[in-house]
Amino acid sequence: MRFIVLLLYRCFRKICYLLQRSIIYCEMQNLGSYGKNVRIEYPAKLNNKIFIEDNVTILGHSKFIIGFGGKLIIKKNTVCSSALTVITGEHGYRLGRWRKNMIETRENDTESSVIISEDVLIGANVTLLPNVVIGRGAQVGACSVVTREIPPYAVAVGNPARVIRFLFGPEEIIDHEMMLYPENDRFKYEFLKSIQERYNR
Repeated sequence: MRFIVLLLYRCFRKICYLLQRSIIYCEMQNLGSYGKNVRIEYPAKLNNKIFIEDNVTILGHSKFIIGFGGKLIIKKNTVCSSALTVITGEHGYRLGRWRKNMIETRENDTESSVIISEDVLIGANVTLLPNVVIGRGAQVGACSVVTREIPPYAVAVGNPARVIRFLFGPEEIIDHEMMLYPENDRFKYEFLKSIQERYNR
């Protein structure tokens, strides 16, 4: 009897897994575009304002709140952990108007893009707010709320997220990128040095 119950349980789990993969496959057809080796876990509600490049992983329970005019771009070799939330819009406010009415009519709403660059690692339960750019190779800690740009190869944590350190120094980044990127795509030493000096003050 125990063997039969175990067998039924395993069959049920397999069916659930296949059903989830089918749902995600159908959802991926809604994307604006996606590259090779893209892995998106169930559940995730996707739409045609999301553009994903090659070798991207998005773990389950992620939410994308993207209004008309907003866009999410995720570049290659990036990993987004569970429960990522991306919001591209902001509600406006006006003197003499109830906020509820402003939200319902979408008066003064603004939409923008959120860009996640190459080789980024985003921790669990991170929220990305409108007009944010996560720089190449950056790492965003779990439960952070990102309200502004994160520079390349930075580690950012908190609410609002702030840069606490850099993963590599400028010389190490140059060596790192020589192994991974074509010459035209690599950052220049002076650019990296100026960014790190600005944040390390």
